[in-house]
Amino acid sequence: MYGTRGARTSKNLEDKIINTYSRFGAKLIEAHGSLATTNENANISWTVPKNTVVILLSKPGRCMYIGAGRIVAEQYFKTNNKIKNFFRGTAGTEGLHHGEILSRTFFEDEKCPSVSLLFDDPKFHSFGYVWKLPLTRQRSVTGTNLELEPPPLRSEIYTNIPHGSSLLLKTVVSRLGEGVYIVNACLPPGNYKSLEFIGTNAPIAGWEGERARAPTGTRNRFRYTKYINKSHRPPKPGSRTKTQIPPENKYALRSPKILSRPLMTVKELLIKLSRNPNLNLNKNFSKLRANVNTTKIRNVQRVLKNSTNFVSKLGITNKLRWTLSRHKAGFIYNRL
Repeated sequence: MYGTRGARTSKNLEDKIINTYSRFGAKLIEAHGSLATTNENANISWTVPKNTVVILLSKPGRCMYIGAGRIVAEQYFKTNNKIKNFFRGTAGTEGLHHGEILSRTFFEDEKCPSVSLLFDDPKFHSFGYVWKLPLTRQRSVTGTNLELEPPPLRSEIYTNIPHGSSLLLKTVVSRLGEGVYIVNACLPPGNYKSLEFIGTNAPIAGWEGERARAPTGTRNRFRYTKYINKSHRPPKPGSRTKTQIPPENKYALRSPKILSRPLMTVKELLIKLSRNPNLNLNKNFSKLRANVNTTKIRNVQRVLKNSTNFVSKLGITNKLRWTLSRHKAGFIYNRL
């Protein structure tokens, strides 16, 4: 299997990824992305830091389907062994789209293209986060299911990358530290004026009626020519050149709304806080969904511990309600 020089080189690189994963773990970045513009970063590349590996699922210069990235995750990111198989190129040799990774993998001290990431999507509430790997549950894949899936639990993601933020990939890496980063994001040339300028990273056979097409010549497309026109390195020998994406309906869920059920609701946490104003909130935040405003809850605790100023500003009726209330944290929460 590793008899040729190319195969032995691939094995050495795969071993390097797996060694980094075994020591520092892996993170799955899901965001809307593009190659960074001159305004975002004057340089087209950044140097991957020590003990870090960056894997781009999409070919630089092209867009990818959110569902296609989710399919890769469903098949390969749920156990340690499957993740290691992914790093070994199993998905590439099986012909899964985005499965061949060595040509888009960047190791420490290598130059990686500068990528701008937007961690938000107005329609898909579970998209726009950095996920901890292995994944611990099933997630939505199809567009309809994605619209209904709620935000993840805070324990499933890295909360120091705020949802709704816009960051460069190198900033995300600097915040989260060492490890393997798998980037599920579109990488079209930045600052495009029309969808006609975006190249699509679809398999040759097409998916949802879409065929692969190259990005047209914008200024930023020319800036990133070295990454768009050729691969960073040759693919692993044996990887299929014609790839496929399994049909979306294979992954359809009956009840996507019940995914990521919180172990605790905000109301339940506020009741606990009413009973114990000195409650350790950090231990409880991991049980909440990612879209909960934890800063507001911290402010509730602050007021609860010293409520004199808060109560002095209440009207006569609300002062009476405050006196009679057994759920003072909820009372404060509703008025902040």
